[in-house]
Amino acid sequence: MIMRYQMDDGTVVDTDQCAQHWVCNVGSGSGTDPNTFETLYLSRKGRYYIERELLVEGGDVASSSAWFVSPQQAAAWLLEAAKKLEMTID
Repeated sequence: MIMRYQMDDGTVVDTDQCAQHWVCNVGSGSGTDPNTFETLYLSRKGRYYIERELLVEGGDVASSSAWFVSPQQAAAWLLEAAKKLEMTID
């Protein structure tokens, strides 16, 4: 789903206009709601941000939020997402 967010610094980001993105079901195996998903985006201006969505049955978005992260935080997010992926493959 295409979303637009106004970030804390006033910047508006559009998830459809990103350069790249990665999705992770953060709820799987974490004690968080299993319908919680995060997507890490790299904007076309080179800034990373995370979008968190809570989905209800049928896939509709119940709530969502987004925030900027540093490149280091983005790298850590990718490493954690890779660990979750390994857990779901085993």
